[in-house]
Amino acid sequence: MAEKGYVWEFHPSSNTVGGDPVDVESRLLQLTDTGKMVHHLTRRLHQRHRKLSFNVYMDNFCTTQPLLEELHRMGIGTCGTCRQQFRGFPKELKVGKNAKLPYHFRSGAVNDGVATLLWMDSSPVTMMSTIHPLSGEDSLVLRMRKHLGNKSTNASGANSTFLPGEHQKELDIPVIVDAYNQHKVGVDVADQYRTYFDTQLISRRNWYPLFYWILETALINSLIIYRDLPANKERTVDHFDFRLSIVHDLLQAGSPSTMKSSSRIPASQKITRSAPPHNLPCPHCLPGKLPSTPPCPSAERYQECIPRFGWRVE
Repeated sequence: MAEKGYVWEFHPSSNTVGGDPVDVESRLLQLTDTGKMVHHLTRRLHQRHRKLSFNVYMDNFCTTQPLLEELHRMGIGTCGTCRQQFRGFPKELKVGKNAKLPYHFRSGAVNDGVATLLWMDSSPVTMMSTIHPLSGEDSLVLRMRKHLGNKSTNASGANSTFLPGEHQKELDIPVIVDAYNQHKVGVDVADQYRTYFDTQLISRRNWYPLFYWILETALINSLIIYRDLPANKERTVDHFDFRLSIVHDLLQAGSPSTMKSSSRIPASQKITRSAPPHNLPCPHCLPGKLPSTPPCPSAERYQECIPRFGWRVE
C-alpha cells in the first residue's frame, strides 16, 4: 500500500506457505487469501486514521466484487481493473480478449453497490468501482487520446474515429478509467525507484530477500520525505546523490575511529591461527581464498572471521 511512491504498509505472502496471519476480522470473511490480505491492510490504515476518508486503487490481481463490497461497508472507496473470470463479475459483460467491439464502446452494470465497466480501448478494459458513476454527465471526462498503432487489435475501429492523418484527438473517456490512470501510481512509483539502484544480492538464506526489500523501502521512503522538506522543495534532490550521501554517512559511522572501544580486541591479546574448521570463503575476503594474515583487531566487521577460519584469541 503506497501513495506517490511512499510505502505505508505491506504484508508478506508466499505461494508455498501462504501469507502471514491477518486479523481475525479479515480471516473470518468469505474472501480469497489475497482479498483477506488487502482487507487487512486497508483496515489497519482505517484504524490509524479514523477521521480521514480513503479511496484505494488496486490492480486486477486484487479486485473482486466481494472485497469491494466489504471495503464499502467500512467507508473506504475502491476502484481497480478486474479479471472477467473472478467471482462476482457480471456475466453479461464477459467478452473475449480479442473481442471486436467499436472503439470506445462502453457498457456497465451495478450489483450490490459495485459498478462494473466494460470499455473498449485497444483491447477490452474491465473495471470495478464503488466511487464512480457509470452513466450521466459525471461519468465521462474529456481527454486527449492518441491514435492506435496499425498493429493494434482495434486499429480498424479507431480509424473511424480519427480523421486521415490525425494522430491525436480529444475524446470522452469514462471517469473510472481516468481516475485509475491518475491515482494508480503509488505502488508503481515505489517499484520504479527500487529498480534504479537495487541492493538485492544473491543469497541462500530465505530471509535475506525480505531484508533487502525492507532496506529498499526505507531508502525510498527517506528520499520522498527528504524531498518534501520545506528546505528542499525549491531545489531538485537527485536520487543518486541522495543514496551516495547515505553510503558516505554509513561508512563514516562504521569507521574504526567511531567504533565503540568495547567491541575491539584488547591490544595485549595475541591472535594466532589454527587449522580452519571448514573451507567456506570469508565474506570480507576474496571468494575461495583464506586470509594470509590475521584480521585487524580493531575492525569490528572482522569479528566473525576469527572463529570462522580458526583464528583464536590468546
